[in-house]
Amino acid sequence: MSDEQEQESTSEDPATGLNVYQRIREIKREVTGVTKAGKHTHGFRFVTHDDVTASLSGLYVKWGVDREVTVTDVKRDGQVLGLHMRIDWVNVDNPVDRKSVFVFAEGIDQGQKKDGSPNIDALAAGKSMSYAVKMAELKNFCLVGDTTPD
Repeated sequence: MSDEQEQESTSEDPATGLNVYQRIREIKREVTGVTKAGKHTHGFRFVTHDDVTASLSGLYVKWGVDREVTVTDVKRDGQVLGLHMRIDWVNVDNPVDRKSVFVFAEGIDQGQKKDGSPNIDALAAGKSMSYAVKMAELKNFCLVGDTTPD
């Protein structure tokens, strides 16, 4: 394939000349890791969804990338809610130009109602979505945690 044909086969945005993969590459150049700001009740530190979002959101704006999350399937087993999701990184100047990954995550409704029965609520969905997005972004952008001991 010639260089001209290869350029035509990519979804470049005429304003910047960058397709979504090139925009993601530029974001990777600017952020390489995330600080472990979360602390578990057992004492270990971890990277939170908010930590990852904070490290990337400004760069998404700068490089013209939007993140979309779509739930594609739902499975519930008692208090465990499993969500199959598609995470898309979208070129804001050419929305058909996107990178997609498929992820699965579970969340657990841990509370109880006053009568002792399980509290089935929306918290499990939020937990599942947050975890899936965090893991997809950590892996897609090759982000590492800091050297804070676990």
